[in-house]
Amino acid sequence: MIVNDGLLSATPTSYNWSSPEVVLRATSGEPVLSPYWSCTVSFAVLSLPVYMKLMSLIGTQISISLPHPVTGENELFQAWVDGVGVRYDRCGSVEGLDIELSGIVVHIPDVWGPDGNP
Repeated sequence: MIVNDGLLSATPTSYNWSSPEVVLRATSGEPVLSPYWSCTVSFAVLSLPVYMKLMSLIGTQISISLPHPVTGENELFQAWVDGVGVRYDRCGSVEGLDIELSGIVVHIPDVWGPDGNP
């Protein structure tokens, strides 16, 4: 994961994508989805300077390299940093760090062939 052209470079342990949510229903009853995805990026323990740098990004929009939720290929996305949280183990020791990202526009590739089959 690379944030803002190398401002921060770290290797996450996992990515948890959340697909768009239903924001309302059309008069026909069909759901209308938000155009935005969200993603939680998890890390093992990072250094204090990196943590402080991440904390300073809360509330800002960043450019971030993430694996696409469908293809898995790294792509550059624009995302809002909603929060940075520390995870603790049962003994109270720091176990890791999670970054909450939102407002991500994800283009889903067309996987259907010209005959309508995958």
